[in-house]
Amino acid sequence: MSNQVVNIWNEYQSNQEFLALEKIEDRYGQPKFGESITDIGWLHNPLDFDALQDLINKHPNAIERLIHYTHLYPPTTTRWILSQATHVNSTDQLGRTPLHEAARYNDLWLVNTLLQFGGDCTKRDLQRLCPVAEAAYHGHATIVSHLLHHMGKKSTVAGSHTGNIALAIAAKNGNLGCLKVLLKARFGQINSHSPKGNTPLSLAISEGHADCVKLLLAEGADPDLANFNGETARQISESCFRKRHIRSLLYNH
Repeated sequence: MSNQVVNIWNEYQSNQEFLALEKIEDRYGQPKFGESITDIGWLHNPLDFDALQDLINKHPNAIERLIHYTHLYPPTTTRWILSQATHVNSTDQLGRTPLHEAARYNDLWLVNTLLQFGGDCTKRDLQRLCPVAEAAYHGHATIVSHLLHHMGKKSTVAGSHTGNIALAIAAKNGNLGCLKVLLKARFGQINSHSPKGNTPLSLAISEGHADCVKLLLAEGADPDLANFNGETARQISESCFRKRHIRSLLYNH
């Protein structure tokens, strides 16, 4: 085990992190979206703590890389690694933190654990996604709710920009549960524009998500607010024959 860990770390050192991750996944398997990582068989086998300690002794900065793969470890190993880490919010080459990965894989235990060690719910990656937006992208409403609850009153402050992106993502992907949670928490503004200039309502209409359209209208979305191309949500609904079932929702607005 020790040689395997050190070999993987050597690939980190040569800036081949993606190749290293592929080897980890090939050797142990890859979690599926919506599946708790603790349900995957190989994770029940404890890792060799002596090998990990030996790795850290030889490469002191190894621990800051290892925390980015906590979603692949069993709980006992995860807590041990986090207890050794100095910066639990350190980022990888894509600007992602361990909390991003926990949100992506819908692992509530790991989200809780990272928050206990100081995980930052508002830290954005290179695509400007915070962990809340990451969970909203994949439709993990429970994770979204938990992160917002942890943020408390800070969510309304931080939500001015990051929340707008999360709303846009949930609306575009048709993730109704996440959209409900975000709107209830007021994490973002319902009539805001995404970085590409679209409102949550126009995105939901464009993708044909009638349930999201109905919810957004009920919560005060403006169908006559134009996107950066000058098109309103109402105009978008009228431009496609396939959206006539959505167009009917706009008649009374």
